[in-house]
Amino acid sequence: MKICSQIQSSNALNDISTMSLLPLPLTPIMHRHSDFEEVSRRLEISIRNGTHTAIGKNKIQKRTVTFEENRLEVEFRRLHDEFFKTNLAIALFLGLLLIICQFLIRPYNELSVIVYIGAGIYLVFATISLLITLGDRKGNPDWIVQAAKKLNRSQSQRHVVIFSAIFINTFIGRMENYSVECINNTLDFISLNSTPTSYPGTICETPQFLELYGLMVLLSCAAFLRFYHLLRLGTLTGITAVFSVMMMFTYRRLFFDWEARISGNSIENVPQMVINLLVMILLALTQFFEGRQNDWTTRMDYLRKIQVQTGLNLLILNIVFQAKREIADMEDLKKQTYMLLMNMLPEHVADHFLNRPPDSDDLYSKSYDQSSVIFASIPGFSKYFQKSEEIDGQGLECLRMLNEIISSIDELLNQERFHCIEKIKTIGATYMACAGLSPEAEIEDSVNNLCSTAHFALALKILVGQFNKRYEQSFAMRIGLAYGGPVIAGVIGSKKPQYDIWGKIVNLSSRMDTTGEEGKIQVEVKVPLQKKGFNFQERGETYVKGFKNKVRQINTYWLTGCSA
Repeated sequence: MKICSQIQSSNALNDISTMSLLPLPLTPIMHRHSDFEEVSRRLEISIRNGTHTAIGKNKIQKRTVTFEENRLEVEFRRLHDEFFKTNLAIALFLGLLLIICQFLIRPYNELSVIVYIGAGIYLVFATISLLITLGDRKGNPDWIVQAAKKLNRSQSQRHVVIFSAIFINTFIGRMENYSVECINNTLDFISLNSTPTSYPGTICETPQFLELYGLMVLLSCAAFLRFYHLLRLGTLTGITAVFSVMMMFTYRRLFFDWEARISGNSIENVPQMVINLLVMILLALTQFFEGRQNDWTTRMDYLRKIQVQTGLNLLILNIVFQAKREIADMEDLKKQTYMLLMNMLPEHVADHFLNRPPDSDDLYSKSYDQSSVIFASIPGFSKYFQKSEEIDGQGLECLRMLNEIISSIDELLNQERFHCIEKIKTIGATYMACAGLSPEAEIEDSVNNLCSTAHFALALKILVGQFNKRYEQSFAMRIGLAYGGPVIAGVIGSKKPQYDIWGKIVNLSSRMDTTGEEGKIQVEVKVPLQKKGFNFQERGETYVKGFKNKVRQINTYWLTGCSA
C-alpha cells in the first residue's frame, strides 16, 4: 500500500474511538483536580499564615490608610458602595427623629420659624437623596439615572451627600433648643427665688436633651460605613465642638441651675455638663477608631480581591495554554494515527474507518471489475540470507539489504505517475501491489491502470539494477503481471487490521511470478499494452496450475520495454 508522504488534514478525524484499529491505546485518560479548589486552598493557607497582612503593610500607608500606589487608590474610590443607600436611609431616619423630638418636646406656641425651615430643608434633601440613590430603577428621568450612576462611581460625590446629611442633622439638633426667652425667664425666676421649686417651661427644666441631640447627630455620622476616617474625624470634631460650645458657653448656666435645683444648691458630684461632654468625646473617638479599622479592612479586602482575581486570571491563562497545548498534542496524535493507518490501509479505506460511527462493527469489503495485480520477487534472496546468516550468525546484513530494497520500492510508489497503485503487502522477498482499487481510479480507464502497472514493473527492474551497482550485488527481480477481474478488497483482523485482495486475477498474477524467470516480466495480457507502445517477446504456452481446466496452459509474454 502507498506510504503517506504528507500528513493529511485532521478534519476527517472526528472520532478518536476509531483508533481501536491500532495495536495500543494512544490517548491515556488523566485525572485532574478542580482548579478552583486549588485557589481556595492557597487563599486559606495565605490567610492562616498572615501573608495577607504582610501584603497590606507593603501596599497601604499606615498613617493615612491609603494605598501607596495612586492607581490603586483611584480604582478603590471608584468602587460601588453597595451599603450607601442603606446608610443614607439610616441617617435620614435619625434626622426625622430629631425633627419629631423638636415637635414633641417643645410646646406648639414656642416653635419658631427656624424649626419649620429646618424641617423643610430636611424634606427636600431627603427626597432628592432618595431619588438619586434609587435612580437606577426603571421609569426614572434621565437626569436622575445619570446622577445615580455618577454617585455610584465617585467617592467624592458620596462624601458630599454624607456631609450634607450630617450637616442638616446637626442643624436640626441645634436649632434653638433653648430660646433666649427661656433663658431670661429662668434667670429672672432664679433671682427672685433663692430656693426655686419649679421652673417655667419643659425645655428649661431638662437641658440634658441637648446631649441626646448631639449623640443622635454623632450616630448619624456612624451610619456611613464607607466614610474615610480622616474626613470622619474632622466631621466628628466639628459636631463635638458645636455641642461642646453650646453646653459650656451658650447654655452653661442652665446646666448649673438645673443641677442646683436637683441637688439643692450643693454640687458635690461631677457636673452633668462634664459627663455629657465626656460621653460625646468617647463616642466620637470610638467612631474614629472604628472607621479607621473599617478603612483598613475594606482596603485589605480589595487587595485580596485583586490578588484572587490576578490568581484566577493567571489560572485561566494557564488553563487556556494547557488546553491549546492539549489540542495541539491531540491534533499531532491524530495526524500520527492517520499516518500509521495510511501505512497499513489505503487512504480511502482509512477514511472509511475513521469516519464511521464509534459503535459500528461493519466489515469493509468492495468489489472491482477491472484491476491490475503485480507480484515482484527476488528468487536469489534465500541463498543470500543463508550466506549472511553464516557470516554474522543473525542475518542482519540480509535484513538490512531487504529493508533498503522494499523501502526503495515504497518511495517509487509515492511518485505521481504511480498514484493509482496501492501496496498490498510483502511476503518475505515478494512485493505485492494492485492498481485500480481507489474510488477515483475505479472510474478511470482501466487500461491506464494497466499501463501504470507495466511502467512500474519496468521501473522495478531499473531500481534493482541500480541497487546491485551501488552495493555490488547480483539480485534479479522476477515479476508477474495480470489484468482482469473481479477483485474483492477488504480488511481482516480487529487488533491488527490487514488490507488484502482476493480473486482469480490475484492467483493468476502470483502464477505469472512463480512460473517466470529472473530478470524478466511475465504477463498474460498483450493487446491493450501493445496498443500503448509496450514491447513484448512471446514466450508461448506456459503451464499454470489451476487455470484453463484440463489443459492448464496459457499463452504468456515477456514485457521488454516501452517505446511510447
